[in-house]
Amino acid sequence: MRVRALLGAAGLIAALGAGGCGGSSSPDKTTPVSTTAAAAQPAPAPEPEPGKPPRTPEELRAAKAVRAIYRALIDGDGRAFCRRMTPEGATLVATVNTGPAAKGDPAKKTCASNLRVFRRGYDKRTLRAASKLKVTLVEIDGKNATVTFTFPTAQTGTVTLVRSGGGWKLPGLTITMPSL
Repeated sequence: MRVRALLGAAGLIAALGAGGCGGSSSPDKTTPVSTTAAAAQPAPAPEPEPGKPPRTPEELRAAKAVRAIYRALIDGDGRAFCRRMTPEGATLVATVNTGPAAKGDPAKKTCASNLRVFRRGYDKRTLRAASKLKVTLVEIDGKNATVTFTFPTAQTGTVTLVRSGGGWKLPGLTITMPSL
């Protein structure tokens, strides 16, 4: 990534600068290196390492959004879940054919009612495992965030969020559930 490349270049400049300092009896073998350009620019924020929790405020907000999405699904709170979706995503979930488990007039289906039907497809053990997800990495690229997490089963999952309405939202029903 670009941040790693910049950090690598700064490290190389520092190493070259350190190699030319002290103890050399032959001045013609040292290479002068200017670090003023690198020193004048603020250091970029370190990129989170794989397996490290989110650190920046935006990463923390994206991680919190994923936890809230899963909490709403686990609790069967369709309204809370759908509030965490983009308007387009909520419309998509409202129009999904949920099969024979869906009761009532299809024209009256909402995001929340379809989410409750979707949730019924998971047993309590799966929902319990999903409730213990641990966010391990958040990558933000403009208005998109990719949140990676693990379940207690050691299975990893990834959710893509988009910035919408001042927060991180799920653009569709693309979530990972643990396999037991």
